[in-house]
Amino acid sequence: MRRSGTGVTGRISLSYIDWACEQATARYGEAVESVELYQMYQPSPLDGSFDEEPSKISIVADTCGG
Repeated sequence: MRRSGTGVTGRISLSYIDWACEQATARYGEAVESVELYQMYQPSPLDGSFDEEPSKISIVADTCGG
């Protein structure tokens, strides 16, 4: 998702980015310039051994306050 999306996806993206910027600002005590949020995924095999590295997929990235 990116802020430039249209329709429902754009509105969800905008709200999520704004929320993430607020959370980061509160956490670090000063305004942050941008955020990028990732989904981490790692298959969980039945035998319990993890042979694959987790994959990192960017789901939201944009500047804050824009």
